[in-house]
This record gives sequence, structure tokens and C-alpha cells, in this order.
Amino acid sequence: RPSLISMTLGPLFLVLAYGRFLDTPMNFAAFATSFFGLLFLHIATFAYNDYFDHLRGIDRYSQDSGSQVIQKGWFRAKVVRRIADVSMLGAAVSGLIIFVSQPELLVLASLMALAAAFGFSSVRLGLKTLGIGEMIVFVSLGPGLVYGLSKAVLNHFDISLLFLGLLMGTLSSLVMQV
Repeated sequence: RPSLISMTLGPLFLVLAYGRFLDTPMNFAAFATSFFGLLFLHIATFAYNDYFDHLRGIDRYSQDSGSQVIQKGWFRAKVVRRIADVSMLGAAVSGLIIFVSQPELLVLASLMALAAAFGFSSVRLGLKTLGIGEMIVFVSLGPGLVYGLSKAVLNHFDISLLFLGLLMGTLSSLVMQV
């Protein structure tokens, strides 16, 4: 969903602006890799969401639900699933590039990406229908993402970035509520 890309990429540009404000040295290769990794993860998450909502029949009952790409006939369900799988692979490869230089981020980022992409969209887990989806969005697109990005791109984290992460998480959760 292009309209929600600011939730995914916003923290990256916020970290970049914060680093520029503090005149902190930045790893531009990590920035570029993070940009593409987040873009792939965004595509994967919403493609999985559309695919699993289609399997549950949610999009048939609510015309305002999701992007409706399957229901409108723009893509077949298996193509949407393939887009999700390939995008998740692209996100994983991008993440691996970052983790070579920052291995301590591997466990945290991997768990958060799995929770966000699969836990939020999966038919079996269905965390968004249990009311846990907003918490996943809050942590994943807020403090968790800002922490990981600041360590990868700036090699720096302080309390100000924690507050920026809390703000981004809150804004992302509110967008999901609306």
C-alpha cells in the first residue's frame, strides 16, 4: 500500500535527519541497504496481508478492506503470494548485508520482522484480529525500527532516539486505527 509507505520509511529518514542534526558520521551503504530492505519488507507485509485476507474471505465482505488487488482481478492470489515471498527474500538479503557489520542486531530484527510480517497477516496466527496487531505495529515501526536503524546507519543510540521511536510507533498505531 503506497499510502502507508511513510510508516515504514519515515523512521529511516527521521534517523537520517537526527544524524545530520548531530553531525554524526553515517554509514550511507547501511542507509541504502536499509531503504531497500524496508521497501521489500513493506511490500511483503502488505502482500501477505492481502493474500491471507483473501484466503479468509475478509475482502469479499468488506469492500474497503485492503488493496483489493485479488478481488479486482489485477493479480491472481498465487501471484500476490509469490510477490510476498520474493519481497521477503529481498528484505532478508538486505538484512543480512546489515547484519554482517552489526551482528548483534540479527536476533532483534529477525524476530521483529517475522512478528510484523507473518504474525500480523497470517491466517493461523491472526494477531491483528486478537488486538495485538497494533502493539506489533507500535514496536516494529517505532522503537524497534528506530533503534535498529540508528545502530546500523549512525552506530549511535541515545534517549532522544528512544522518544522519536515512541512517537513513530504511536503515529503508526494511530494510522492503523484510523
